[in-house]
Amino acid sequence: MKISVVFLIALSLVLFHGSGTAAAENAKPVYAEILQGCILYSDDGLTMPVTVLPQTYFVTVIETRDDCLRVTYKNADGYVFPDSVSVVDFTPKTKFASAKLKLLNDGGTVNVRSRPDHTSDNVIARLSDGASLYYYGTVSGTIQNEVIGDGWFCVELESGYGYVYSMYAQAEPVKQNVIESEPEPVVPDPLPESAAAGKGEYFFIAALCLPVIIFMYLLFKNDLGSAEKRR
Repeated sequence: MKISVVFLIALSLVLFHGSGTAAAENAKPVYAEILQGCILYSDDGLTMPVTVLPQTYFVTVIETRDDCLRVTYKNADGYVFPDSVSVVDFTPKTKFASAKLKLLNDGGTVNVRSRPDHTSDNVIARLSDGASLYYYGTVSGTIQNEVIGDGWFCVELESGYGYVYSMYAQAEPVKQNVIESEPEPVVPDPLPESAAAGKGEYFFIAALCLPVIIFMYLLFKNDLGSAEKRR
């Protein structure tokens, strides 16, 4: 009976290790191409726009719902309308635009705000003139200058993202993406080193099981010794 228990413990450890490895290998990210006019929202009700995402690039789909998709673009998380992206069955070679902007304010600092609204007390950073930032896209907000209009840039910060009024930024245009899939990885033929690595995994599992086996053996041995004494 006790030997059977030991065997079941060892077997469960091996199966758990194998199933966990298989699940990790099968978990592949799902990508969706960004279509024209795709807006990233911060809420699942799709009422608080973050930025307009660049067309022909890709988001990673985290969760699919009936009325929206939870996605991530670079390191910005949010929600999009399902019909504003198109799910693909491949891993894109270029996922994000490489668009940057330079801050301009005649030597003064530039305010970065939590929302595209200059009328609120929402400054989260003050950056120096000439600083270079990655930007996700643009969004409409309040108007500081009638000639410039309501355009704001959604920029990447260490702590997330923020907004810079377009009057204080000189931005590179977003180039249209050349959509290509990543080449399939070449699976090498099994080598002796690979076989040794595989054996190493099983050796590690056996090492985990060994203390349990020794404990059960000693316990079983003590029970036998007690039984012999009682005879």
